[in-house]
Amino acid sequence: MDNIKKNQMDLIHILTSLYEIAITRGLIELEKYGYLTGNYSYLSNALEMITKGTDPEIVWKHLSDLVESENDIDTKLLKKIVQIALSMIQSGSGSPFILRLRLFMLVDPDIENLYFEKHLKLERRKNEFFSTSILFKIDPELVNKIETIFLYKIIGGNPADLGVIDYRTIAISLLGCSRAMQIKVFEYFPFIEAEIFLDYYNPDKITEADVIKAMNEIEEHDRKEQISRRKAAEWQRKNL
Repeated sequence: MDNIKKNQMDLIHILTSLYEIAITRGLIELEKYGYLTGNYSYLSNALEMITKGTDPEIVWKHLSDLVESENDIDTKLLKKIVQIALSMIQSGSGSPFILRLRLFMLVDPDIENLYFEKHLKLERRKNEFFSTSILFKIDPELVNKIETIFLYKIIGGNPADLGVIDYRTIAISLLGCSRAMQIKVFEYFPFIEAEIFLDYYNPDKITEADVIKAMNEIEEHDRKEQISRRKAAEWQRKNL
């Protein structure tokens, strides 16, 4: 695949994930996913305008000016893709399917085939994850902590800055969880994040000790969070 096609496919991939985040969690949540914009500074800038509540007409005009002033035909097309996608994202119109359909109409037909091949590859990797996971008999309370921290703290925070509880730790820990929990996590991930997540583990090289260590990291993280909350509560009581 040449760089031009790769850039087009990657951009559509990113924009589809941003659309999924916007319709499931709201436009304001996009602020936490700026890292997905990669090297596309014009996408990053426009996304920032959206999260700050800039009127759709102003965002459209801003991107339209960028498209019109661009001399490189390939970059011009990328900016046009961003303009159309962000308009749909900001208005909440259509669906992920319609968004992809509109964007694929702008590019080489091969891009659509490459994109869906990418999806199929990820689905195969997810199935491999489920089938090769060794479900160790781990303390149920620790497994519950994974669900609590992951679903209610980490996903609600910034996946690009997880600190000690990173993608690798979560991935390893999930090997000690039920298939239902694993599926729940993957369903919550935007597509592009699921790809990143799967890059952080290799079932053939992970031992039970690795899983226990990762789960203990999560338990320690939770313990520190509780101490921090308790101190904050004590300070508030003293200063009321």
